[in-house]
Amino acid sequence: MKIGGNIIAKDSLTVRIGLVYISLIIIQWIIHFLPYDYGTWDPLHSHFDYYSSIYVLNSSSGFLLFFGIVLLIPSFILNIVFIASTKGTTSGKTGFGLGVAAWGNLVIGHLATFFNPSHLIITPYIPIVSTTLTICLTIFGTLLFSRVYKSKPRPDEELPSSSAFPSPESSSRLSASPSDYLVGPPCPDCNKATKYMAQDDRYYCQDCDKYLES
Repeated sequence: MKIGGNIIAKDSLTVRIGLVYISLIIIQWIIHFLPYDYGTWDPLHSHFDYYSSIYVLNSSSGFLLFFGIVLLIPSFILNIVFIASTKGTTSGKTGFGLGVAAWGNLVIGHLATFFNPSHLIITPYIPIVSTTLTICLTIFGTLLFSRVYKSKPRPDEELPSSSAFPSPESSSRLSASPSDYLVGPPCPDCNKATKYMAQDDRYYCQDCDKYLES
């Protein structure tokens, strides 16, 4: 896949990391909305009021947690698009950016929940698991980003120099090997002329961004 003058490295390892990442998002959503028991300090009566509700608390930390979990939705969709795509796409970059914003909100929200003196965490397992998932999301999201943008030179940047073109004086070389020519057989997909890549000993179609099957 092309981005600028480079090819995005999208191999089986990239896809596997992406599948783990989107799976963690699904698990994070499930964990985030499980029943959660907590208490809120009532300064008027000097005691805790106990609640049992979803993990999102009715406070500033709750807003951060909710906003973070919402941002994971487009991150999930865009990374699905990237994994399923066969040609160049910027969805991986956009999905990573939204993922970073989601992780940040989730981390800050978790810290605000744990260290808020007015909160009594009765069942800490859900926020602990959610925090662990956020850490895993950060790790696998970063790995995915590093794989998506691990670029290598495009094949057309490695074409032989102009001296490789057969000159009029070398017309006797027309029966030489294919490595003496830049123009190759037409691409079976787009029917446009391919170019011979001497270093790979294969023909390459620039329009389809792929090598011809040998």
